Amino acid sequence: MPVYLRAHSGWLIEACAGLLDDRRPDAAILREAREELGYELKDISRVLDVLMSPGSVNEQLALFTARYTPADRVSSGGGAEDEGEDIEVLEVTLDDAMAMVKTGEINDAKTVILLQHLMLTAT
Repeated sequence: MPVYLRAHSGWLIEACAGLLDDRRPDAAILREAREELGYELKDISRVLDVLMSPGSVNEQLALFTARYTPADRVSSGGGAEDEGEDIEVLEVTLDDAMAMVKTGEINDAKTVILLQHLMLTAT
């Protein structure tokens, strides 16, 4: 809603995320990946913790990456309907994602940070 109110369509391309709800960040991201993406991740790696806007809010994000294969898919994803989530799973190459950052199609801060991290560490 906040993005929509800023004269945006309201639809964003962003990395999987969610609230902790009294869970550890690693447990939360595993649940969110299963719920939103339809993947059962096994080997997550914590990239870093960041303060998103320390001058105005105390929100802190724990950012993770993980490798996955088609065998890790357990559902079609899409989010929790009872939470009002309407998520389309989008898989693109890293080069295409970076091009989308350049055009502004991807402008979510956590997603941009994670993509830049992947560019720096890709092997």
